Amino acid sequence: MARKYFHNQIELHLQRSGDAHAFNENELIHFYEYERVKSWILDDIKESQQPDPPKKSLDRNRHHNTITILGTRGSGKTSFLLSILTWFDNYKSDEVEVLDIIDPTLIEEKGHIFLDVLSVIKTKVDKVLNGKEVGANSDFIQQRQNWREMMETLAHGLPHIDGIGGTLTETSWQDPEYIMQRGLRSVNAARDLEVNFSEAINYALKILGKKAFILAFDDIDIDFKKGWPVLELLRKYFVSKKIITILSGDMRLYSLAVRKKQWLNFGEELIKYDGDTTERLEHLRELVTETESQYLQKVMKPSRRVHLTTLYEKLRSNNQMSVSVFIPNQLNAPISKLYDAIFERFGIRNKYQGDIYKSYLMNAPLRMQIRFLEANTIQEKMDVDSVLDPFISDLFETRVDTGRITSTPQHLNIAILDMLIREKILSETNQLQPTTTVPALNGALTALSLLFSETSEQNPDIIFDYFVRIGYLRNLLSSLGYQSDEFKGRANAEPSIEELCKHSGILQDRVIKDNIGMVTAYMTAVRELDGSGDRPWAGIIPLRGLAGTGNIKSDLREDRIDFVARNLNPDAAALVYLPLSVSQSSRRQAGTVIYSFHLLIAAIAEFVRKSKHNDVFNGIAELSQLRSYPMPDFRQRTASMNEAPEQINHLETDQLTGSRNNSLLEVLLKEWDNSFERKPTPPHVLGKIATRFFFAADAIQSEQKNERLGDIMHALTVAFLNAVLIEDVKENIERADINLNNTRMSDTILVNNLTRLNSFSNDELHLSRWIFSCPLLLVYLNPESRLRELINELAYDTLTEQAFNMSVFHHLQRVSPKYRITKPRNFDTVINQLSKIELKYQDFDEALFSQTRLADITKNYRRSFPAEKMTEPKMRRILEYYNLEEGE
Repeated sequence: MARKYFHNQIELHLQRSGDAHAFNENELIHFYEYERVKSWILDDIKESQQPDPPKKSLDRNRHHNTITILGTRGSGKTSFLLSILTWFDNYKSDEVEVLDIIDPTLIEEKGHIFLDVLSVIKTKVDKVLNGKEVGANSDFIQQRQNWREMMETLAHGLPHIDGIGGTLTETSWQDPEYIMQRGLRSVNAARDLEVNFSEAINYALKILGKKAFILAFDDIDIDFKKGWPVLELLRKYFVSKKIITILSGDMRLYSLAVRKKQWLNFGEELIKYDGDTTERLEHLRELVTETESQYLQKVMKPSRRVHLTTLYEKLRSNNQMSVSVFIPNQLNAPISKLYDAIFERFGIRNKYQGDIYKSYLMNAPLRMQIRFLEANTIQEKMDVDSVLDPFISDLFETRVDTGRITSTPQHLNIAILDMLIREKILSETNQLQPTTTVPALNGALTALSLLFSETSEQNPDIIFDYFVRIGYLRNLLSSLGYQSDEFKGRANAEPSIEELCKHSGILQDRVIKDNIGMVTAYMTAVRELDGSGDRPWAGIIPLRGLAGTGNIKSDLREDRIDFVARNLNPDAAALVYLPLSVSQSSRRQAGTVIYSFHLLIAAIAEFVRKSKHNDVFNGIAELSQLRSYPMPDFRQRTASMNEAPEQINHLETDQLTGSRNNSLLEVLLKEWDNSFERKPTPPHVLGKIATRFFFAADAIQSEQKNERLGDIMHALTVAFLNAVLIEDVKENIERADINLNNTRMSDTILVNNLTRLNSFSNDELHLSRWIFSCPLLLVYLNPESRLRELINELAYDTLTEQAFNMSVFHHLQRVSPKYRITKPRNFDTVINQLSKIELKYQDFDEALFSQTRLADITKNYRRSFPAEKMTEPKMRRILEYYNLEEGE
């Protein structure tokens, strides 16, 4: 198991530590606890030879000195017991008789612990008696006779122990002769069972020539049926100072066993009538707690308890202690450095982040640590099963389908999101770090985190899938919350993260771009609810209606996105349409046209997946089709959940299905996907990127005034790239000189960060290098920005330069987003807001970007809107234009 040098240097031998067995003193991890228990037993042996104090008439000289070895499952309790018993059997066999460990879980259902213990002692005594020559005058005849009589006396009392004999209601107890001749004798024997057992112990030791018995009970906390009788035996009968008892287990399970018994003692009738109110039931619970506490303090004295602490606790409490791991055919390694090396294989290189996993694992039971270290050091080849095996019970406990996540990589993020929402820990643990207070959750999170890193090496599509499926939804949670019990199962449920998942189908294996389109439609509906117009858009840009739909005047179509895209070449048109969708209301014909950066990220995930299947050619046409996604109606619930998106076919989008035999976009996407370095990416890095970008995007759109779509998409792309760079650097480069602020509408921070990182092309930043060269991001940057030069220098210059040449920035500069006036509380506020812009009621668009003097604006406003004509319907029409849709 382990070797100790000078008590502070421990060497953990992996191949010798998998199963429980006895270890020498110089091989123990729990050395100090071992020494403490050994000293207690040595003192108990001396005490067993001291005469009892003078007995008063009612005294029983009862001793409750059980030694308790406490620890969680896998902490090494059985090995600890075996080591203690082996030492006394080897070095104190002339003084004590060491009995085999009693494991109640190995005793048959109809067996009884008392009988098992008595049988072991009787076997040892009979072996001595039968092995000696018996002469006519031998004292052994008398010893044999006395021992037989003692066993017979005990036998009369044993049937009255719970679980051994019958009850007073049996037929034989109705016979008066039986009661007089045998019944009363049995009752007396049962009443004196404690005394008779202690006398038998003393006589057995006399025959054996020993001072005391040492008896250990292991794993009695697992089975409540067997555990409770053992505790009762220790309380009632094993009270002689000549039988030294050791008990092992988990204190939490002992507590549960005692509490269960106390509740059963109350009985259903008492609980029914005396627990009929919350207050009275609470009183009963307090009585149970008090009884439990007193019972355990009596049977398991606090002063005789030893806790087998974890490796983490040992190292923290003793800074002189060190733990090294011995790996066959390899050099020894300090356990901390070994964990660091293992984590680095999974892409976890930041010391602070690694310490989170290290702290969890080193606080875990020793058995689990050994399995984890074996799987990651001794095995010649790592596979997904070996990653999950040490945590398999935790995954089952949290209802994670291990077969699904190991056989189908695209199901991994779905399973992760499902668990995080089901356990209501999406916000806190979306980065899959073991930081909860629930051990099973921590184990599952660690397993999923390592599996994600392992999977990302060969399936980089899950990186972008994580950004939108987990990272994006995590940041929407603050606007939605979890579903309350009040609305579970109801058709008119309030907005919640669970309802969002149902509406979008994001917990199903579908096209992720369509999932995010449905998420966008859901959030558009949420923002239309009472007073929710201030919810963050953060990457979602509402646009004016399509030129190809509705009754929009011809001279007002030039800044509509479909009008801008209709004369572009197929690649450019596809890029313009890629982030575009329509959130279709169920209450009106018009839909809200949305340009979404999150939809773009989802499209990238799909392209990476399609590239693996050599399907980029068809993917460009499919993913750039404009689709309409249904919005839920939270008032009447008329929109069907999970309704399939509708493709909008008209002249402008038909061009996307045309010939693209010479598609440069297809070539660049394939080349970019092939440039991915097969290295792991830990999910905590992606979670930090997603959150940093979300708040940066929200800040960008909070400052939004009259910028065109090109400027906004450029700023969002810069914010995303800056978030990637910052978190990648924090993970992989120590003491990097980098600005951690978000970019807002300026390129300056990203430009400076790239300029400072002349080691950007090194292997440490493989994730940044890959994402920075993504054609589907670079085409939305302003090609005249200084970023073009810096990215070409620091990433893949040929690929990135070609992507910049395909830029659609200037095309998007012709598109006007829809600017919103915050929904006011009263019409006076509306008038005040409208007075600050030049606005003609006949055509809202004409003066939107005009900059004139305040006096002229006020004059124009008053001329166009006489106070007596500002009726409520007109006001509502204006609000609808700005907050919902400008009309057909």
